Amino acid sequence: MVQIKLKWNKEEFDVEIEEGSTVEVFKTQVWTLTSVPVDRQKYLGFPGGMLKDTDNLTEKVAKLKPGAKVTLMGTPEGKELKAPEEKVVFEEDLSPEEKAKILKEKKVEIPPAGMKNLGNTCYMNATLQCLHCVKPLKEALQNYTPPAAEARDIDSVLTAQFRTVNQQLESTTDSIVPMQFVMALRQRFPRCR
Repeated sequence: MVQIKLKWNKEEFDVEIEEGSTVEVFKTQVWTLTSVPVDRQKYLGFPGGMLKDTDNLTEKVAKLKPGAKVTLMGTPEGKELKAPEEKVVFEEDLSPEEKAKILKEKKVEIPPAGMKNLGNTCYMNATLQCLHCVKPLKEALQNYTPPAAEARDIDSVLTAQFRTVNQQLESTTDSIVPMQFVMALRQRFPRCR
């Protein structure tokens, strides 16, 4: 009977191997000590490389140097890696609308959305973004209901478009195109080109 030192994780075991024992019997013996199933066991430290099921165990053990340790690598039953319970979603995979929705749900301030420059509209865009930050104005726009179609004038159309721009700024982290607002603004103020 030969005794070898087996190291696994931070534990060490003294394993007794009987003369003429097979690799399968050895692996079963180790399984009872560590709960690592036979098919998951990998051994390092035996002369000639990793221990294979076809190896002659007696010869392998005889070639070990006195005091040498054999290392077991393997995961015990019940400690296997498991798939995440809920699907992991990365920020990069979200659309700007989904990102804005999640930020709103978590009560995180949404980074301001950009606005596309439609020719000569950079000052208008900056003004709209500043006005978007005025809370009383934002609340008034949310509560605004435009008049019926027959009673609508250009001022009510401009206000409705301003409300739409504010809603778009709230609902995305991507840039928006305020085309309808620009058209209404130019209709109301023809000199604004």
